[in-house]
Amino acid sequence: MISLQKKIILASSSPRRRDILRQMGIAFDIVESSVEEKLVSHKEPAELVSDLAYLKAKDVAEGLAADCLVIGADTIVYKDRILGKAKNRQEAFEMLDYLQGGWHQVITGLALIDRSINYSKTLFEISRVKMMPLLREQIEEYLDTGEYIGKAGSYAIQARAAAFISKIDGCYFNIVGLPASSLYKELNHYKQLLATGC
Repeated sequence: MISLQKKIILASSSPRRRDILRQMGIAFDIVESSVEEKLVSHKEPAELVSDLAYLKAKDVAEGLAADCLVIGADTIVYKDRILGKAKNRQEAFEMLDYLQGGWHQVITGLALIDRSINYSKTLFEISRVKMMPLLREQIEEYLDTGEYIGKAGSYAIQARAAAFISKIDGCYFNIVGLPASSLYKELNHYKQLLATGC
């Protein structure tokens, strides 16, 4: 849907982000970032994911030939506090028990870097999600699938946990891990920059 005369690099090993880029018709290669996802409590959630997305893109961009566009992203769940990826099953249970029966936010930071033209853009997107009330047995059955592993907030809206979500307000793809519309707009802006040589 959008073609660039530049190699695009996704600084993530996330299958969800790969799928979204493919859905958008974007050709890309993958180079995973070595940046550790640290949740710094004193930072605002949007600031945190924006910083992490930028650090991931920068880490990969600095290790590559300059003539390419690197895309980095980071996603968190937020409800009064930042919920990242659970370290174990018990922590995952506590997260889902905390989220069930109410609204929370899913915030994704997005960063694009092209060192060859000194281009850098960082942004974020917020979507609101309402999770239905869940019984302990329902949470335990979900955890038995192992689907929570590696997921912010310990659930995957695009898979079995879809049954738990009663409403969303905002971009669905942002909840999955990559705000497609915002990315598309920025890629078009970047394409214009390339065309004008700015």
